[in-house]
Amino acid sequence: MKKIRWAVVGTGSIASRMVEEIRRTRGGAVVAVVSRTPERGRSTARAWGVGSWSTDLADLIEKSREKRESRETIDAVYLGTPHPAHFEPALIALDRGVPVLCEKPLTASGYHTRLLVERAREKKVLLMEALWTKFQPLIRRLWDYLDHGHLGQVRSIRGELGFPAPFEPEGRLFSPKLGGGALLDLGVYPLWLPLAFWGEPRNLAVFGTRASTGVDESSTAMLAFSGGGRATIETSIISALEDSMTIYGTKGRIRVPAPLFNPTRIEVIPHEGKPEVWTTRPRGLNFVHQIDHFHGLIHKDEKESPIHSLDDTLLLAKVMDQILGEL
Repeated sequence: MKKIRWAVVGTGSIASRMVEEIRRTRGGAVVAVVSRTPERGRSTARAWGVGSWSTDLADLIEKSREKRESRETIDAVYLGTPHPAHFEPALIALDRGVPVLCEKPLTASGYHTRLLVERAREKKVLLMEALWTKFQPLIRRLWDYLDHGHLGQVRSIRGELGFPAPFEPEGRLFSPKLGGGALLDLGVYPLWLPLAFWGEPRNLAVFGTRASTGVDESSTAMLAFSGGGRATIETSIISALEDSMTIYGTKGRIRVPAPLFNPTRIEVIPHEGKPEVWTTRPRGLNFVHQIDHFHGLIHKDEKESPIHSLDDTLLLAKVMDQILGEL
């Protein structure tokens, strides 16, 4: 099976980690980098050992197609830039029929997320939000356990994630232009499970504070779902929160301790019987599971992931918009 050849958009730390992880898989290779400036593109390509770089994703894709047998032909695009910079390059790739794996959140707003999803479905091109946690083996085991009813009826989920970041008004976490704020940076990690399990909440209440730049610096969202389920989601970039999730059911509870986004241990505490501890060793940085999944989707010519669908992405974006709107 031929390797999937990637163009990576972005030159920061997340993009660099993704390059490492693509190379850790058997099925992928990084062949190009896209940067905002020629200087950064050239130096990053050299540092990564990549043969091609550009400041223009559209031009890069078109030129790669002129050399169909070249090792630099682009089969997939990864977007590792700050989330306000996802929309335009994603559209460029989708319009040219190139599958896109886009760092979470897919965009900085529900509106732009809907536009991208509509374009992907219209063009029949694979698009997936890179919610890497959802693809990890322990999380897949947790989902299977809940799905088979081993915890009984799930009544409540509590998740929290936060850290005290230095206040830098022009920095990624506090700048509105860079999509700053605790929820967009951290919220998908405690939020995805209750939404995947119960669907759209029927109502929510939000408490929190905003930084002087206008972005949310902390929030606590309480969500109520049809059928009685409820969730409490807390995020912060000014406080050190526990970085964990607890799931409460009629037959016991499950705790996912830190790091919530990359767990190596899950504690199952039944009301009856002995507690269990599930553990695993990370495979690299653990991005590889979602990369392998994405490679498989390309080889099968699938247009959406069955694990993290575009409907899942749309719901996450909608609820995050609602939370920020209530703050």
